Amino acid sequence: MNVLELKSQKRTPEISFIVLTKNSMKTLPRCIRAIKKQRISKEIIVVDGNSTDNTRRYAKSHVDKLIIDVDSLSLARNLGMLYSSGRYISFIDSDIVIPDNWATHMLDLLKGLRKHYSKLVSVSSEYIRCPDKDLNKTWNKVHKPKVGFCNSGYMQSSIFVADIAKQFIIDANRDYSGEDLDLFYQMSERGYMHYVDGNMEVRHYVYPNIIKDSIKSYLYGIDFANVCRKHKKVSDGKSLSFRYFIIMTWVLGIFALSFFESLLAYTFIFPYLVALLFSFGNDVGFTDSLKFAIYSGTLMHFHAYGVFVGMVMFRE
Repeated sequence: MNVLELKSQKRTPEISFIVLTKNSMKTLPRCIRAIKKQRISKEIIVVDGNSTDNTRRYAKSHVDKLIIDVDSLSLARNLGMLYSSGRYISFIDSDIVIPDNWATHMLDLLKGLRKHYSKLVSVSSEYIRCPDKDLNKTWNKVHKPKVGFCNSGYMQSSIFVADIAKQFIIDANRDYSGEDLDLFYQMSERGYMHYVDGNMEVRHYVYPNIIKDSIKSYLYGIDFANVCRKHKKVSDGKSLSFRYFIIMTWVLGIFALSFFESLLAYTFIFPYLVALLFSFGNDVGFTDSLKFAIYSGTLMHFHAYGVFVGMVMFRE
């Protein structure tokens, strides 16, 4: 791990933007340009996970600090916080583009809410998928935002009170995913709160690929199960219960195969039916609904399988 101080700060910035990258040249310039448009004193820190494209070269010319040779998400976020100097910390993923007034709006929201809720330490904003077409367009119609006070949010578009956030160390076992939930749940266990704002949206550039996304869903499922097990008292039981339900339909279908062969078919199509019903209920045409159901249903299967593997095999 190496830390490159590319630009010196004359005074303490109001906010430190921490951007995590790995072969992110396709999206990073757009992300950094949006951050630079924020009308607030700031520093930009890029934490890179061994990129092999031009990500590092671009970062050296456009950010204040560059941390390189970091091999896990949890370590990247921990190092970003450690080397930040702002009064507030913002985690922005490299495929996120924030509106020009995002930082001032979110900081005003955080400071205003903290006058009434001293235990509130972070805020995040909702996001829409871009480009807004095909599967992304359907997802934007179907997705129902989680808004208000909660014990977790969207790490990729969030702001934390720096002095409090730096009291926590994200679990080093979070190499692939789940590091965001681990930090939020640690804070929740100490009585801190988070708020998701539904009035400010960021753009999340996503390019759906059913094979790659299925693998990601499986790996995230494993980490999700382990994080929920570690933080049982504060983890979102409703969120986990849906995964359990899908898993139980598998089990019931397998045991009942010799008696009710149709039940096994039901267990397979159940996630697809759920996705199809959600899209039908949100003014989505039949063809787009079918595409969305196939994509989302497949991801649900792999995610639930990851949760099952995480519960049974990869106990921490």
